[in-house]
Amino acid sequence: MDPQKLFAKHDISTSDIDQICQTFKARVKDQALPRQAEVLLESAAVDLALGAIEMSQETQAALDDALSPKDLIRVLTGCQLS
Repeated sequence: MDPQKLFAKHDISTSDIDQICQTFKARVKDQALPRQAEVLLESAAVDLALGAIEMSQETQAALDDALSPKDLIRVLTGCQLS
């Protein structure tokens, strides 16, 4: 499935992904990062969102109770998503 469609299904917007990425970049702001590292941080933000969706779905199926993917992202990163 297209990640954008999956994100939309779980109310995760492009701006949410950008916010996750900015949070990662802020953590290393005092370090000079090569362009490759910035791309890796962007990829990590997408992977984190996909993983949060998967964890939420698996927990919901097993326990019939779970945090939403956005709530999981908030817990894991401290990001305040819209």
